Amino acid sequence: MASGEPAFRYFCRCNYYNTAREGLDDLDWVFELGPSLNYYLMGTPQTKRHLYFGLFTRKAMATDFGSVTNVGWHYGPSIYFESPLLVTNNYELSTSIRANANFADDRYLNYYYGISLLDSSAERAEFNNRSGYSGSDLSIGINFDTKKYWLGGFVKYDYLANTKQQHSPLVKQNSNISLGFGVAWKFYTREGR
Repeated sequence: MASGEPAFRYFCRCNYYNTAREGLDDLDWVFELGPSLNYYLMGTPQTKRHLYFGLFTRKAMATDFGSVTNVGWHYGPSIYFESPLLVTNNYELSTSIRANANFADDRYLNYYYGISLLDSSAERAEFNNRSGYSGSDLSIGINFDTKKYWLGGFVKYDYLANTKQQHSPLVKQNSNISLGFGVAWKFYTREGR
C-alpha cells in the first residue's frame, strides 16, 4: 500500500553555546514543509503496527519573525516502524523507530555549515558546500496517547561522516545524540470527543 503525507518541522540552532559559530550571525528559526510518499511493507496508515519505506522532500525556510528566507531543499529515503506496547480503553503506549538517509542542496548545507569570505578567519577558513549526501540518523521514540492529549519523547543519533559538510570548520565531530519531548492537547478527534 502506498500513501503520502505532508510534514512540518522546525529547528532553532542558536550560537549561545557554540564556540565554532562565535562571531557569526545567529541562525534563524527554520521550518521545513513538504510531502512524503510512503510504501507500506506491513500494515496500513490506520493500523497500530506498521512499517513503511518513504521518500520525503522538504522546502526549508528561515524566519526571524520579521521576514522569511529561502534556505533550500532537504530530501531522502526513510524507513519507519511503529508498534503498540500497551493498549487499554483509556490510553495507548507505543514505540517507534525511524532511520533516514539525508540529502540537501548547496543552499541548505551552506545555511548551516558554510563560511563566507567575510566570516572567514585564521581559525575558520572559507567553506562552500555542494549539494549531496548530508548524513544519516536513527531515532527511537515512545508515545503515550489518550483521548485528550498526547505525550512523546525520542532519542536521536546523527552521523555526519562522509558528508558534504564534513570538512566545514563548523563541524567538530562526526556524530551527535539529541533528545526531544513533545506534548499535544487534542481539542477535536475523529470520534468528535
